[in-house]
Amino acid sequence: MTFQDLTSTASTERALRRTRATIDRRRKHRTPLIIGSVAAFVLATTAGGVAVVQANLTQQNHLTRCYSAWSTSSEFYDSANITDPNLSTTLNPTEQRVAAAIEACEAGWRSGLWPTTTPPGPLTACQLRDGRLAILPREKTEEACKDLGLTEPQ
Repeated sequence: MTFQDLTSTASTERALRRTRATIDRRRKHRTPLIIGSVAAFVLATTAGGVAVVQANLTQQNHLTRCYSAWSTSSEFYDSANITDPNLSTTLNPTEQRVAAAIEACEAGWRSGLWPTTTPPGPLTACQLRDGRLAILPREKTEEACKDLGLTEPQ
């Protein structure tokens, strides 16, 4: 085989066809693997996202986020109300949940979790996106929760 045979148009075309055939074979074997991996990742992410978005009924009944100021970016702690020995599996009435949440956060203020032992004003209940209650120090107004991007307790 001479140098001219190796550099001829026909030789180059044969080499390109062989390379193209190799690439096509590899692509055919890899495509199902890539599609399967992407599908598995999307399903796992979606399932995890749904689990994080909504608190379960026990959490909605018994976990409260207590904020130190009228802002969801202020310092906070999560309070667990464990006075219900049965940890009911049905959602408690809103008024009962709000009263228990405010009491839990007031207890946190009294115990010294914040620099003062009393909240700086009345406490207001709003509902976080996951269904749990958030208690923040401020006078209750019609638009109070909406101003923070939260909803009224339901």
